[in-house]
Amino acid sequence: MKTLKRALATAGALTLLVTGVTVLHAAEIEQMIEGLVGPEIDLIAFGSCAKQNKKQPIWHAIVAAEPDVMILLGDNIYGDTEDMFSMRIKYGAFGAKPGYRKLTETTPVLAVWDDHDFGVNDGGREYPKKEESKRVFMDFFKEPKASPRWGRPGVYAAYEFGPAERRVQIIMLDTRWWRSPLTTGGPTSRPDVGQYLPSEDPDQVMLGDAQWAWLEEQLRKPARLRIIGTGIQFVGEFHGYEGWPNLPAERDRMIRLIAETGAEGVVMISGDMHYGELMSLEE
Repeated sequence: MKTLKRALATAGALTLLVTGVTVLHAAEIEQMIEGLVGPEIDLIAFGSCAKQNKKQPIWHAIVAAEPDVMILLGDNIYGDTEDMFSMRIKYGAFGAKPGYRKLTETTPVLAVWDDHDFGVNDGGREYPKKEESKRVFMDFFKEPKASPRWGRPGVYAAYEFGPAERRVQIIMLDTRWWRSPLTTGGPTSRPDVGQYLPSEDPDQVMLGDAQWAWLEEQLRKPARLRIIGTGIQFVGEFHGYEGWPNLPAERDRMIRLIAETGAEGVVMISGDMHYGELMSLEE
C-alpha cells in the first residue's frame, strides 16, 4: 500500500489529506488516469449497503486483509431524503465509523452510489434533488474540484492500474441519474418476488446516451481484467426487485457493446441484494 501511495504522489497533480498518514481518495486516482495509469494492484475489496445507524464491524476484517483498493458499490448510506442537511448528517455518521476511518487511512476508496445514497428507494431520474445529492456525495468522498466528475451529469467513473501486461480497469456505472421509472405490477404477497416487471418499452433507459458513449470509450481501452461495478444486479435472473433484467433492452445493449468492442476479461460486480452469490452468463 505504501508503494501505491508513493508512486501516485510522485506523479504530481494530487491533493493529499494528511491525518497522521497519507489518505488517498478515488478522485485523486481518477485525475491520474487522464494521462497516467496507477501502479499495479493485486487485492481488490468491494461491498455495498452500509446502514449508518448500525454497527459495522466488517470494516476491521477488510482493513486486516490489506486490500490495494476498496470499491463501494452504493447504498453507502441509507439517506432516503430530499433534505440535504439530513443527508450530510447521515454521511457524517458513516464516516465516523472507526473501521471505515481506519480503512481510509490505508486504502484508496472508489465509490459510486445506488438508490438509498442517491436519495430515494428504487429511485431514478425523477428524483428532484439529484444535483444537490451529487454535491453531498462528492464532498464526502473528497472529489477534487478539477475532477471530470464535477463537469458531467451523474457520478460514473473509471480507473486504470498496472503495466500493460497486468492492466486492471475498474469501471463504475451510475444506474440512477438517467434511469427511467420501472414497470410495476408484479406479485406483492410473496417475500421472494418483488413488484417490478420486465419492461417491453425499448425507450426506457438505464445509463443515458452520454454514459453509454463514455462506456464504449472505456471498453475499447486495453485491459487484462476489466471490473464493471453496478449498484444493481446485471447477471441475475428476473426476481421482481431492481436489476438490469427490469430493462431487458438495456441489458442486451450492454452485452452487445462488450462483444462489439472486443473487451476482454469482463467481470461484473454489484451490490443491493444483501447477500452474496457468483453467477455467469453463457453465450
